[in-house]
Amino acid sequence: MTVDPGQVLTDARNAFRRGSHADALEKYLWCYHNSLEHSLAFYGVRLSYVVFELLALGKVYPPAREALESIQSSNLQSLRDGSHNPSEFHDFASINERLGRHQLTGELFASLAESDPEFARRCFPFARVAVISTGNFALARRFVTSPTEELDASLVRVAKMINADSTHDETFIGIYAKHIRQLSSIFEGVGENEKATLLQMKATEALTDPCVREELRRQLLWR
Repeated sequence: MTVDPGQVLTDARNAFRRGSHADALEKYLWCYHNSLEHSLAFYGVRLSYVVFELLALGKVYPPAREALESIQSSNLQSLRDGSHNPSEFHDFASINERLGRHQLTGELFASLAESDPEFARRCFPFARVAVISTGNFALARRFVTSPTEELDASLVRVAKMINADSTHDETFIGIYAKHIRQLSSIFEGVGENEKATLLQMKATEALTDPCVREELRRQLLWR
């Protein structure tokens, strides 16, 4: 039977508003644990709105906070036990970001980087913010590509999306600029300032529209 995760989320919100906290928690947890079985498009919603609203529910209904803590404990144990599922790490990192626990993500990633570097490489896109936030630039540097060799693959993908978008969606440009700033901070953090400058130059040149390039330069100045 196909279930609409969007409707379940709406039902969870309505239950939250009317004070039916146990019912809301049950529906939010369904969205977290089961929504992807019915719609892969719910991936981002699950790790953003669902987690955020579970935390909000937890402020007035402690079992919701306890449920998130239980999810975190389960993910952490699984990853420590040798799980090779980047989605579990993504879940762990996303919830920690909402909880302001970058240190926990950074510590787990550092451990994985020593025990299983290849798996850590697959997890790095989800750990990048935490590793930067904790100032471990030397660790982050091990997992980024030097701009003297090639432009980061994820930047290339976003640049292609921007170039193919005739409406010049500022959302894509903002994502691109944020990613460039993060990578630049890694190079600067280990004293490779020239590479940070080269990265920004190459990332700008990857855009075909002069107006979009100018908007990117403007956003990069917000650092």
